[in-house]
Amino acid sequence: MKDLGFQGLGRYRKVSVLSSTNKLIKTRLVKILFGMFMFAGVFTAGIVWSTLDHVEQGRSYRSAIGQAAKLSAKIDELTAENTELRARISKYQGQLQVDQTAYTSLTQQLSESAVYINELRENVDFYQSIISPQDNTAGVKVHRLRLDQSKEKSSYKYNLTIVQSLKHENSVKGNAELSVEGEQAGQSRQINMSDIGDVPAKLSFRYFQNLQGDFQIPEGFKPERLLVRLTTSPSGKNKKTEVTRVFDWPK
Repeated sequence: MKDLGFQGLGRYRKVSVLSSTNKLIKTRLVKILFGMFMFAGVFTAGIVWSTLDHVEQGRSYRSAIGQAAKLSAKIDELTAENTELRARISKYQGQLQVDQTAYTSLTQQLSESAVYINELRENVDFYQSIISPQDNTAGVKVHRLRLDQSKEKSSYKYNLTIVQSLKHENSVKGNAELSVEGEQAGQSRQINMSDIGDVPAKLSFRYFQNLQGDFQIPEGFKPERLLVRLTTSPSGKNKKTEVTRVFDWPK
């Protein structure tokens, strides 16, 4: 009986040990399978993620290539437009230069025409003063006095024109006197041309006569007016006539 009990107990222990071993084996197997499953999942996820990442990178790359192509086309378009605009600017500048040259030439022509017209008007006025004066009075007159300043500020040249209006049967004889009126040292002063320059020539004409000469203004003298006095008589007659005219000093 004791042997049977011992043997039964031994069998029980063997069965128990075997059961524990099977459980351990199953547990380890489960763990191994779970680990392999997890590894496969991670590996698969990695592959999928890598694939998606490459796909996204491909999309970004293609998008960047497309944008670069658009920008390149835009640059080409702007370059062409810039070239066209430069060409147009050059063309317009050339036209403007031609127009400016034409404008300058026209302005010069108009200026010359204006000078010529003024000369014609002066000539008309001059001959009218002899043949048919506006005041319709006969006799000897001072038609014009012109002053031209020399390089030296105090030096001048005078040009005096004397005419005989309407009646020209007799020649005119006589003298012309010039004097400068002004101020010096706060005092009014009159200076005769004989003291500062050339005395006008004797008068001897039938229609008109020009008198010219140079003179110099004294230092400290401020000229204000120029006085012309004519003393004339018809040729062959003793009757004398005096004519006086005052001209303001040119500014």
